[in-house]
Amino acid sequence: YVYKRQSLCCIGVVSLIDKILNPLAFRALNAVSLPEPGPLTSTDKVFMPNSKALDAAASAAICAAYGVDFLEPLKPFTPDENATATINYTSGTTARPKGVEMTHRNLWLNAAIFGWQTGVTHREVYLHTLPMFHCNGWGMPYSVTGMGGQHIVLRKVDGLEILKRIQKHGVTLLCGAPAVIAAILDAAIDWEGEIPGKEKMRIVVAGAPPPTRTIERVETELGWEFIQIYGLTETAPFVTMNRTRPEWDDKTAKERAVLLSSAGSPALGINLMTSPDGELLVQGNHVLKSYWKQPEATDEALAGGWFHTGDGATMGKDQYVTITDPVSYTHLRAHETPEHLVCAVLL
Repeated sequence: YVYKRQSLCCIGVVSLIDKILNPLAFRALNAVSLPEPGPLTSTDKVFMPNSKALDAAASAAICAAYGVDFLEPLKPFTPDENATATINYTSGTTARPKGVEMTHRNLWLNAAIFGWQTGVTHREVYLHTLPMFHCNGWGMPYSVTGMGGQHIVLRKVDGLEILKRIQKHGVTLLCGAPAVIAAILDAAIDWEGEIPGKEKMRIVVAGAPPPTRTIERVETELGWEFIQIYGLTETAPFVTMNRTRPEWDDKTAKERAVLLSSAGSPALGINLMTSPDGELLVQGNHVLKSYWKQPEATDEALAGGWFHTGDGATMGKDQYVTITDPVSYTHLRAHETPEHLVCAVLL
């Protein structure tokens, strides 16, 4: 919120703290020596009146822990599509953690193209089985909101709860890792009656290529459409998509599952090639601006005007990509494990 102090218009600090994170926040409070915090508030108190709200001192503790000033002059807003919109930290599973700077242009085009190729409309009912801090929810929250669709949220991924919400709200789309599919398929075994969402649901999967048998079961046991994408934090993440093509309609479910098991073809506006040693290289509107305060890592990743994914791959004549490297999909898969994540930070 905006308030005035000493005749200077300043921005106050609002603690966006879920009640689950309160213990962590209070530990931060106890660990930091604080100055006078000033008139701060907590949204926990506003939106969760039955939970223990963080007070001004707790809010100040978090700010102090991250080196954020309590008061900053309000700066005039100048639109710039190339300005940094979010910084998403890679997990550090395969290297030193890096802050991936995504611009407003990166995020807008990723969301628009991803939504377009997934067929998002104003009638969409999107279930949040993918945390929004995983590559900004892959951009789908922006896509659905931009088209005027409906959002359905849930506290945690639970197969039975997912099926219940699909039935109750008429969900048409969800995104997630292969583990989400497994949870749904397990819950469907004991579901009484027709599986909700039959012939209406699309499930978009990334993080690792599921077994062909799992892909087949999505069609035969759930009656849903399976869509696979490949991407990285550094590409916002949309790079390729594999979705059933009309010429596959006469094939068996098993045959379609085999075809759907590859990473797919380049997204609109994405150029792909492989290096002499077989590494997949990417050009396009979704590629990161830079790594936050790591110019050498940025230059290495963007050498030659291409983003170097670190994933080995082959490309067929139809431009369909198959990831071949043993560490394939680690960039996005690492972001499927919350303990290895730092949330996207809005600047």
